[in-house]
Amino acid sequence: MKPHDRYLLSLAAVFTLTIVVFSMYGENRLDLYFSLLVLEYFIITSLHSPFKNKTEKMLNCLGFVLFAIFIYIVINRILSILF
Repeated sequence: MKPHDRYLLSLAAVFTLTIVVFSMYGENRLDLYFSLLVLEYFIITSLHSPFKNKTEKMLNCLGFVLFAIFIYIVINRILSILF
């Protein structure tokens, strides 16, 4: 199995497991799902690196966007607690 196939299979398995487990517990907060999926993305990506140069750049760009959205969610949550 090629490394990028293992990477995609690992992401799919972990994401599916997370969504199934949390939906079984009746969790319906989208920010929790997104935060956990972003965390899992970074962990799986770190475990499967290094990639080819082009792939690495694309994954870094995606990681930057996901991290920016994650920071937005955290700031939004903090502001809702404070006010």
